[in-house]
Amino acid sequence: MVAHHLGIPSRVAVRYEQSEGTRELTSGLTKARVELSKWQVWSRGFEDTLREADREGLPSGYVWQRDWVDYWEPFDPIERRLLGMLTDLEGLGVDFPHLVPYVDEAVSYLDPPLGGRIEDAIKRPKFGTHPSTGRSEIIYEERLLRSWHLLFTRWLDAAIQGVDSLIEKL
Repeated sequence: MVAHHLGIPSRVAVRYEQSEGTRELTSGLTKARVELSKWQVWSRGFEDTLREADREGLPSGYVWQRDWVDYWEPFDPIERRLLGMLTDLEGLGVDFPHLVPYVDEAVSYLDPPLGGRIEDAIKRPKFGTHPSTGRSEIIYEERLLRSWHLLFTRWLDAAIQGVDSLIEKL
């Protein structure tokens, strides 16, 4: 323990270590909360993107993928930062064993469920020939996109509530 190296008595050292771990966990959760809020703002553009999506030459219930490229773009950097934070949080459980239950709880909030992950929204792409280009392009099924977005936003709302609650506990 770091505190032992400072010559601090054992009982005080333990309390110091515990409070240091709690501060680090709270800081990590606060950063995760910021990223979740960014996803929440990003997610609000879903209906507009779907409504404005090009459907030219497609059967009912499908949209061209090209209209979704800009929509998906902000997702990846947020996801990478959250995954990095998950790794950091899990490391806190190793360094501060008394925090393991809180770390486990945090991880459960920050990991989207199956069906709510971005790859679930685009997992079954189909192809169609775009009438204006004559080229084969990816098309998405609206029903699958809507189903994904519903699960994603439910998870996101619950994750934000869970993280906020956990921060208050600490």
